[in-house]
Amino acid sequence: MSNDFAENIPNSFVSLTEQYQQNEDNIVVNEKSSNTPQIGANSTTCTFEKLSYSHMALVNPLLLKEYVKKINIWTTLCLCIGFMGCFIGIILTFRINTEKTTNRLIGVLVLSFSLLILHDYLIITNLQYSLPHTLYFSTAFTFLYGPLLYFYFKRITSQYRFVKQDLIHFLPVVLILLLLLPTYVLPEEKKLNMMQNNSLPYFEFISVARLLVLSFYGFLIIRVYRVNISRLYGIKGSKQNRWITSLVVFYLCYAALSLMLTILVLFALNSTSIQYIKTTAVTLFVLYVSYIAFVHPSILDQVRINRFNINKASLLLPVYTQSKVTHRYQNSGLTAGLSLELKERLLYLLNHEKIYRQNDLTLQKLSELLDTTRHNTSQVINEHFDLNFFDLINLYRIQEAKKLLRKRVHQNHSTIIDIVYEVGFNNKVTFYRSFKKHTKVTPTKYVKSNLE
Repeated sequence: MSNDFAENIPNSFVSLTEQYQQNEDNIVVNEKSSNTPQIGANSTTCTFEKLSYSHMALVNPLLLKEYVKKINIWTTLCLCIGFMGCFIGIILTFRINTEKTTNRLIGVLVLSFSLLILHDYLIITNLQYSLPHTLYFSTAFTFLYGPLLYFYFKRITSQYRFVKQDLIHFLPVVLILLLLLPTYVLPEEKKLNMMQNNSLPYFEFISVARLLVLSFYGFLIIRVYRVNISRLYGIKGSKQNRWITSLVVFYLCYAALSLMLTILVLFALNSTSIQYIKTTAVTLFVLYVSYIAFVHPSILDQVRINRFNINKASLLLPVYTQSKVTHRYQNSGLTAGLSLELKERLLYLLNHEKIYRQNDLTLQKLSELLDTTRHNTSQVINEHFDLNFFDLINLYRIQEAKKLLRKRVHQNHSTIIDIVYEVGFNNKVTFYRSFKKHTKVTPTKYVKSNLE
C-alpha cells in the first residue's frame, strides 16, 4: 500500500487491509449480524459504525487503486478554472450593459460549463465517492448548451426578441429534472451504492437524449451561422468573426467528444482519455470566454445594427453625412459594401456608445473597435463624412456640448469647464477653438444667446 493512499483512509482500514493480506483465505463476512467483518483464525472482530459502501470495498486490497484520490496539478487547475468560470458567468449574467440579453445568454452558458468542469473534477479525482449527493449534479445543465448558444446567435445576428413559445426549447431541461428528482432525494448510502455498481438510473436514456439535443441544436446553429455571420461580420480575420467561428467550432467539438464518450461508456470500454480531453476542451473554452469578457467585452454583445437605427442615428450629423467618393481612394482595396458596413458600425459607436467622450480616443483605437486598419478607418471617415478623424470626433463633442450647455443654462448650471472634460476634450483651449469653428461663436456667447 502506498503512503499517499494511506493518508486518505482511516487507520482502522489500513490495519484491516494488512490483516486481510495475511489471512486472505480466512475472511468471513457475516451479513446476517450487522455486517461485521471477522478476520482470521483468531476471530478478531472489527466493528465500524455507519460503514459506507466505499469503505466496505476497501477491505479488498485489489480495489484500493479504484478509490485513490487522483489529485494532481491538472485536476487542481481544472478546479480553479471551474470556480473562476462560475464567477465570470455570474458577472456576465448580471452585468449592466447596453445589451443585457446577449450577456445573460453567454453568462449562463459559461456558468453551466463551469459547473460541468467542477463535476468532472469530482469524477476524475474519485472525490464523488466522498460526496455521493453530487450524483447527476451537472446532467440537467448539459441540455442547456444548445438552446443558449442558438438564441445567442439569433440575438447577435437579428436582434431577436424572446416570445413565450421559445420556452419550449428549455422543456428537455425540465423533463430531465423531473425524471431525476426521485434520484436526487435518495439517501447518501443508496447513491453511493449506485456509483459503486455503475447502476445509474436512466443513464442510457439520458445519454441518448443528450446526444439528440446536441445534434438538433448543432444543426440550427450551423444554419444561423451560414446564413448570417458571413454577411454581418464579413471582415475576414476580424475579432467578431473569430469569436463567432470559435463558438461554432467548440460546440461541434464538444458534441463529437460527447458522442465518443457515450459510445465508450455504453459498451463498457475505456473512456478515460476521452473524458480528459472533453474536460480539457471545456476548460479552455471557459478560459477563452473569460479572456474575451475582460479584454474585448464589446465583442460579446456585438449585435446587428439595423437600417432603422442607422438612418435615425445619421440625423445627428448635419450636412456631412452625404457620401463623397474622392479620387484619392480609387485604388484602395476597400470595397463599397465593406465601406458602408464600416460606416454603419462607426455611426453605432458614435451615436450609441458615445466613444467620442473618451479623451484618449485615437485613430488607432477607433480602428481596433471597428476591427479594421487605420487606412480603412480614415478612408471611411473621409468618404462618408467629408471630414478627417479629429474633425469628426470634435464635431460630435461640440454637438454634445451644445446640448449640455442649453440644458444647464435653464438649470442655472452653466459651468463650461465641467462640460469641456465631460464631452471628451483634454483642455479648454482646444474646446473653445473647436466650438467657434463649428458654431461661429464662443461658448460664452452661445450661453448668453440662450439666456436671452
